[in-house]
Amino acid sequence: MVVMALVAVGCTSAALRSTTTSSPPPSPAIDLGATPQGWVPVAYRDAQLSVPKAWRVVDGGICGVKDLPPYVQVGQNAAGCNMAPPTPRVVIEPLFGSSATYHPRPSRLNGLTVIGLTRTASTIYFSVPSLGVEVWATGPLAAKVVRTFTRSPRAFVLASGPAPAVPSSWRRLSFAGISFAVPSVWPVQRTDTYYPACGPSPLVLGVGMAQATLDTDHRTIVHGCLFSAVQPIEPPVDGLAMDSGLGSLGTPSHPCWTLGGLSACVVPAFAYSVLVLSVKVPGRAKPVVVSIGLGGNGMTARTILFSLRAA
Repeated sequence: MVVMALVAVGCTSAALRSTTTSSPPPSPAIDLGATPQGWVPVAYRDAQLSVPKAWRVVDGGICGVKDLPPYVQVGQNAAGCNMAPPTPRVVIEPLFGSSATYHPRPSRLNGLTVIGLTRTASTIYFSVPSLGVEVWATGPLAAKVVRTFTRSPRAFVLASGPAPAVPSSWRRLSFAGISFAVPSVWPVQRTDTYYPACGPSPLVLGVGMAQATLDTDHRTIVHGCLFSAVQPIEPPVDGLAMDSGLGSLGTPSHPCWTLGGLSACVVPAFAYSVLVLSVKVPGRAKPVVVSIGLGGNGMTARTILFSLRAA
């Protein structure tokens, strides 16, 4: 079972305390049409861009790697590795400092305010303070990639607004002191084995399909890194994974939110197209790690999130 995490950005605590079940979805809506045919969306924080499916995704551990194919890099560059190999690439990373200090004039990109939009013969740069990211794109497809930039499904999942009603076709399950709802058609896999991994991964289940995986993590099997620093890009999927033995994957972000008697915090770490929460359950010493796939427009993920409650 592979679990990675995304860095949190602000979301009003009132939104995740809401018990409203009215039907109007919260804003912002996710532009599913921003991804060209044959391309794959890559979501990081509350931002998303798309690249050709033949590209690769990398983490910060590519120092010294030669002959890389075109790639998208999510998260912070590795220290001392800011000089990229000469290949088409896109970097979407946390916003460092204030770009407005050097480029005060804002621009608009797909309805979003961007700062410091800079174009050279081979590179496009911009930052988006409202989404907490900055983007570098190089190579012949840089302009086309930049045109796909939009909000990610996570922006919808964590937005303020009414909680969605759980569809009558879903079923409610319990694990590790948490009650939750998932589509009835999803298979449920129960396991006791944790497989450590390195590198970014969007698959909260490790199988690329919609299902619920419930893992006690009683056993750990180590076969080196299950993912190298360079790997194929996988499309985002809906899905849910709960790990009761991992505890926190890092220092949880703040604020945390109350969900049906639970305290849920987004864990800042490194991944894409997945929302990971550290959930404190009454009566349990260790938090439960809850991973939710960010497929489609995020409605399935938002419905699962709001369904969480103490069992």
